[in-house]
Amino acid sequence: IALDVNYGHLNLFNGSEIFNINLRAAYEFVKSGDNSSGGLDNNYYEFGIRHSLTFPKLHLPVVNSYMGNRYTTQTQYSLGYTIQKRSMFMRNFFNFNWRFRWSTFSQKTTHTFSLLDVNYVNMPWKSEKFEEYLNTQVDSLTKYSYNNIFTAGVNYGFVYSNINTLRARRHAYTLRFNVETSGNLLN
Repeated sequence: IALDVNYGHLNLFNGSEIFNINLRAAYEFVKSGDNSSGGLDNNYYEFGIRHSLTFPKLHLPVVNSYMGNRYTTQTQYSLGYTIQKRSMFMRNFFNFNWRFRWSTFSQKTTHTFSLLDVNYVNMPWKSEKFEEYLNTQVDSLTKYSYNNIFTAGVNYGFVYSNINTLRARRHAYTLRFNVETSGNLLN
């Protein structure tokens, strides 16, 4: 069972700022074949919140004065937190993103640049049985995914489309290009 609740406000500070918030709750009932536990011994939950605030200009003073007259620009800040509780471990996810987006007035080309994309996964608790399973039954990549991980990165995306919303086009196409780099900073 999962529930997602979204709320958006399109003019938060009366300057076309866009505020979005997403709340997520999930609960999972897993029936066990073991009769000693009554058949329901593994119940899992997940709770999360993610919000973003988008401004209708670039928050880079020198660049904003140059690009403000040539492009439609946006700056977006987003922050999120999720907690997962399983019978054998607990995991926390934290993320932050600082993103710029600019596009031509015709909307044919769009550029997206994430100056800072930070993710932190925290494993505050793992059962002894789960630790033993990780050490003996799984490959090193799977085992590594259940460690504390702090990654930071940047990425750039470009989209070009010849689609014009005012008239139908017989041979419409979209070209997408993405470059991304990130790495674990804890090791």
